Amino acid sequence: MARAKRISLCCSCWLLLSLVDRTISLDSQHDYLRRSDSLFARSPPPKVQVETLFKPSSCLLTSQVDDQLAVTYVGTLTDTGKQFDAAEDRNSPFVFKLGVGEVIKGWDQGMMGMCEGEKRVLKIPSELAYGHGGAGNDIPPDAPLTFRVELIEIQNRKSKPSKLEIQTTFQPDSCPMKSRDGDQMAMTYVGTLKSNGIQFDAIKTPDHPFEFKLGAGQVIQGWDQGLKDMCIGERRRLVIPSSMAYGARGESSASPPIPPNADLVFDTELIDIRNRPHKPDTGHDEGRWVWRWSVIESLGYFLECFLIFF
Repeated sequence: MARAKRISLCCSCWLLLSLVDRTISLDSQHDYLRRSDSLFARSPPPKVQVETLFKPSSCLLTSQVDDQLAVTYVGTLTDTGKQFDAAEDRNSPFVFKLGVGEVIKGWDQGMMGMCEGEKRVLKIPSELAYGHGGAGNDIPPDAPLTFRVELIEIQNRKSKPSKLEIQTTFQPDSCPMKSRDGDQMAMTYVGTLKSNGIQFDAIKTPDHPFEFKLGAGQVIQGWDQGLKDMCIGERRRLVIPSSMAYGARGESSASPPIPPNADLVFDTELIDIRNRPHKPDTGHDEGRWVWRWSVIESLGYFLECFLIFF
């Protein structure tokens, strides 16, 4: 009997130890799996942080893969702020093809969907810049970079220019001469934005007009084309598309500034053509007949004197 009790107790102890061992084994397996997950889990892929500083109200085109982009930029080291590269001249921008590997991956990603005239800040992790190798003496290994960029133009997808509209609002009765290329024009004008009518510039005093040479590129293309064959005293309204004005760059010196891709309206008056003397208005060839009569009259006096003395 005692032996049976000892056997039963041993069996119970064995079962208990088996359960404890199994529990410890399962806990160990779970702990191992948790540690394995943390060791082998994939980190999320690096991304460019994009901050939009300025976006024009009018956006006719946005950048996409294979676009030829003309941009200005300033590049700095994110950690120190030290500048390592720049191309800030709008007349000589940096040009590249987007999305084909001509530039670092951070640029290919960060400049997608950009409008002409838009400005962005790109914070680029080292994996999407120059990685472990760095670049020369200026960019150390594993350096994150920051770029301030502006998209000046999408060169391969220029929007078709709208047509220049010329409206004559006043035509003088007489027109002894008309403006042509090379003329020194004296003008008054009022310039407004077509989109909202806001005035950005004006010279209204005929005694102190704005002067320029027509057709010499001293003014926007819309003026060089729209003010030809104009009479002194004539008034015109020019509705000028952005492609014949300040385009994607806009004009920051105006007050208020002219935004990128803005169509403009100018109410103009030609005060004088400085380089050409004014011809008197004789109207219907009247001057020619006056001149002829003067000659005949002079000949008559001469003939009368001749008869008296001889």
